[in-house]
Amino acid sequence: MLVRFGNYLYLCAEIKLNPLIQSIMQKQNDKKKGESKMEGRYINPYTDFGFKKLFGTEMNKDLLISFLNALFNGKKQEITDVQYLNSERLGDGYGDRRAVFDVYCQTSDGSHFIVEMQKAEQEYFTNNEYPADSYRHEIKLKDVEDNHVFYDKLTFVYLEMPKFTKTEEELETMFDKWMFVLHNLGVLLDRPKALQDRVFKKLFEQAEIASYNEAERRQYFESQKEYWDYYSTMKTALKKGLAQGEAKANRENARRMKADGMALDLISKYTNLTIEEIEAL
Repeated sequence: MLVRFGNYLYLCAEIKLNPLIQSIMQKQNDKKKGESKMEGRYINPYTDFGFKKLFGTEMNKDLLISFLNALFNGKKQEITDVQYLNSERLGDGYGDRRAVFDVYCQTSDGSHFIVEMQKAEQEYFTNNEYPADSYRHEIKLKDVEDNHVFYDKLTFVYLEMPKFTKTEEELETMFDKWMFVLHNLGVLLDRPKALQDRVFKKLFEQAEIASYNEAERRQYFESQKEYWDYYSTMKTALKKGLAQGEAKANRENARRMKADGMALDLISKYTNLTIEEIEAL
């Protein structure tokens, strides 16, 4: 999920919530054995439908206000009201499908800024340099010579949801609670005791699939199907890419071993290549 916020001078930030990973899929399968993986008590907030339902409607703007205030955590004045400025825009394929809407935020001190909310992939975001338990990254444009902030009107905040591993008992701040509910909503069977704040009472009411009419349920399940299809496609592509990389590495290692005069049967043992494949190198 990508969020941009800023004042009328286009001060902005981005928040990345990566899609659910394998462990979340496994949780859902374990809890609902024998049921369709699209069925559950609460909606998956990573779907287009779920994202817009919770954050992109006028009736639920208090959920968005609470989430943004928890995210900023005192770094900006408290948001007291938001106005939605535009409607949803969607791309052609699921990877391009993004529930996009702009909101005009007003703070307690009378200032204003614009938030652009969109559920989107971040293709070029890399995080290998961050610690395994670091899931919130605040990025600014800085001068590489003296490290000062080059442009203070732009900030990027990335949230890596798979790295958030706190249990219900470990939740302390409102930000913790929001991270927990977004990370686990699709697999929860009841509202956790730690989420008794009024805003979460409403969130769970709005997220309960049984309360939707037939048209809403149909829209949600279609959105959920698209989400899982896209996830499965990406997972298959990743496996294929890893297998191709491993095969290429094995061939290169075998070529070097062969050049060094190593016996072909040993090369085959260490690279899983056949004798015929090694001889052909």
